[in-house]
Amino acid sequence: MAFFSRLIIAAAAGGWAFVAATLPAAAQDFPRQAIQVVVPMPAGGPSDTVVRLLQRATQKDLPHPMVVVNMAGAGTSLGSRKVATSPADGYTLLMNHEGLFTSSAQGIFSMGLDSLRPVAMTGLDVYTVTVQASSPYRTLADLYKAARSKGVNAGVNIGGLNHLTSILVGRADSVEFQPVPYRGNADALSALLGGHIDVIFSPPSDVAGYIETGDLRILAVLGSKRIASLPDVPTAIELGYDVVSELSHMWWVPAGTPDEVVATLARILQKGFEDDVVRKAFEDRRVERVFLAGDDLQARVDKNSAMIQGLVKELGLGK
Repeated sequence: MAFFSRLIIAAAAGGWAFVAATLPAAAQDFPRQAIQVVVPMPAGGPSDTVVRLLQRATQKDLPHPMVVVNMAGAGTSLGSRKVATSPADGYTLLMNHEGLFTSSAQGIFSMGLDSLRPVAMTGLDVYTVTVQASSPYRTLADLYKAARSKGVNAGVNIGGLNHLTSILVGRADSVEFQPVPYRGNADALSALLGGHIDVIFSPPSDVAGYIETGDLRILAVLGSKRIASLPDVPTAIELGYDVVSELSHMWWVPAGTPDEVVATLARILQKGFEDDVVRKAFEDRRVERVFLAGDDLQARVDKNSAMIQGLVKELGLGK
């Protein structure tokens, strides 16, 4: 990782063009064939959308366009296992978010995080605390007060990221939300719109259309700072509640992939990430534009995976 860290520092100082010139010949020849990107979720979701945007943006820098394969199942572990068991040559990538950490912590992805290596993070979705527009809860403080006095029902996917987020948000003010299980965000969103539950914890892209039509209201965003697409919505931290929950769009390769190949992949992804069309699409889809690689990315992975593993163990959600 020390070599890759130096590459990241060099890139920040002088651009990726300098980095490419310093790579060994074998790495400069990479890639020579199509790169397969496995998305362990159905088509159309936040991470799938990010992959397909980067797929188009990187075409001019690759001998062949990336091939995107959706391989949903078993809490994202089916696709994760496919990549972890592939040759460590850089030609098979995984796009996965913190769902990888939950499936690993729960023993669903039994190979564990050590079987994969992070390459880059290309954006993130910040979770929101969202209620019906007609809800009596006008602020996050109102929601906490109701949770104490009469209870608040939260639509969640048990063991999923929105479930863990609901627990973290509750703990920020020493309350518990009553979990109502749904298979996914779409089902929970429908239940909220129908008035069957009180609150959901969801990325902005899931609820933006209903915010614009006046059907839903966001009480707070769960980022470390306000997000560009919702500049008037406060963070929970601003409101005095120490909780952050974000969905990081991360690219992975099998463990053992050479540093030089990882650096080349990160360079290609960063160049695509800076594309004007991608930039505009991220804004339209309310994806926060944050790029990480190298030690900064590894630190984020270590921190978030440890937090999720501890929470899963505490809740008894693992195998």
